Amino acid sequence: MSMPTIDQVLAAGRNLVSYAMGIATAFGILKVNGIDLSVISTSLDHIFNGIKEISIGLGPLVTIAAGWWAAHRSSKAVQVANVNAMPEVKGVVTTATPEGRALADAIPSPTVAAAGTPAAANVAAKT
Repeated sequence: MSMPTIDQVLAAGRNLVSYAMGIATAFGILKVNGIDLSVISTSLDHIFNGIKEISIGLGPLVTIAAGWWAAHRSSKAVQVANVNAMPEVKGVVTTATPEGRALADAIPSPTVAAAGTPAAANVAAKT
């Protein structure tokens, strides 16, 4: 990852200053109009407590979903399908074992086949 350029730092700084000035302006207008800032502070506390509660509830669900996704993406069938989808790869031939045949059968593609089958001969002929 490269370091940000001075232009990127200045652009981010301008956005932060704009944000801070917007908040200061809003609080100034509310104060001039006689609105008690403690009410706003209490309301913001309620909002952020709600966000905190939602985050606490979603945390385990996101962790479980990420674990499932990682397990799914690391399965042999998905890996072989991904390799088969590469433009540099003409096809994938698995071993002639029961596991290799099951793996080839799990991927619906004419370019994935178990060794010793006519489909494997077709894949080998494409190279």
